[in-house]
Amino acid sequence: MEYWKDEGNNKRMQTYHKISNLLKVLRIFILMFSLFIFVLLITQSIIYLSGVTIFNVNMIIHLITDVYNVMIIMLIFGLIFMIIKKKLNEKELLIMFVIGFLLLPEIILLVVHFAVFGSFMFSFYYMVILIIVMILINHLITRIDELYNIATGSNELKMKEKIDEILFGEEPIKKKRIAIRKLGKLGLDKKFIRMFLKLLEYIGEI
Repeated sequence: MEYWKDEGNNKRMQTYHKISNLLKVLRIFILMFSLFIFVLLITQSIIYLSGVTIFNVNMIIHLITDVYNVMIIMLIFGLIFMIIKKKLNEKELLIMFVIGFLLLPEIILLVVHFAVFGSFMFSFYYMVILIIVMILINHLITRIDELYNIATGSNELKMKEKIDEILFGEEPIKKKRIAIRKLGKLGLDKKFIRMFLKLLEYIGEI
């Protein structure tokens, strides 16, 4: 990492930075294309359901009800797991629940598409390829941006701004301590974390 310090104007680093920006555009394009396929499959399911005969209506309703119940149970168990692992606060938990609940009808329509049009394997292969491509793109973007931030010194500047925001913000001391500890994941040295925690203890006693 030391090699890249103060190398922000290096032609190679500038080229890497441009590649990172292109990858970000490519990521957006892939997500938009995937959304188009998602909407297309759902639309085909809606068109099919609008033309089913009365004989098949009960079967379709039964299938939709079963899938809906299963998805709600999975959503609740997923949120409980997040709560146990303490990965979500109350606000994030509410947002995740609302998003998950709103996505349930779309997922059900996808299941109908799988059952009626036999598109499950196509969707499965597409999702596997999509996940692999997105992981690779995200890894490259993260790595390049990390090196670019080191080269331009923006990492240190961002860290100082975050520390100032935490220390002099209006949040309770307890939340400030949690925020300071989280800075360790962003590269803040443990000795500085201990120093700022002691500073917060001193501020709390004043």
